[in-house]
Amino acid sequence: MKRWIFAICLIPIFFIATDALSYTESGPAPVYRSTAQIELSIPLEGYDKERVSIALTNEILRMVSAQYIAKAWSSMQVQEEEIKLRVVAIEAHRIEGSSFVEIRVDSIDPILAAKLANALADTYISAKEYPAAIIPSIRQTAKPPSLPL
Repeated sequence: MKRWIFAICLIPIFFIATDALSYTESGPAPVYRSTAQIELSIPLEGYDKERVSIALTNEILRMVSAQYIAKAWSSMQVQEEEIKLRVVAIEAHRIEGSSFVEIRVDSIDPILAAKLANALADTYISAKEYPAAIIPSIRQTAKPPSLPL
């Protein structure tokens, strides 16, 4: 009887140990980052630095809004569920001291990361919803990264 109780107690420990081994062998999926750059040119005549900074911040927020992400997804001809499963993060930020904006996409699929970063940049420019004073242009298209983060 004692042997059966001992054997039954070891079964959960065996499963916990094998789960831990399988996790450490395969590990989490690698994440790849792809970046597209947009230049938001603003004529400086008649604008002070604070107004320019606010305008750029508003446009950066617009680039990664749910509306633009949905437009970019639909232009990619990829199933939305596939994107949701493979994309880890989407962010945009201004490169300090410049009018350049980086759109970053982190994904477990490097090709998808590059496609989505480029689609977001293209969607922003083609929507033409930016203020008349801003002249956007793509400075660098995203390429699939060869190494994970």
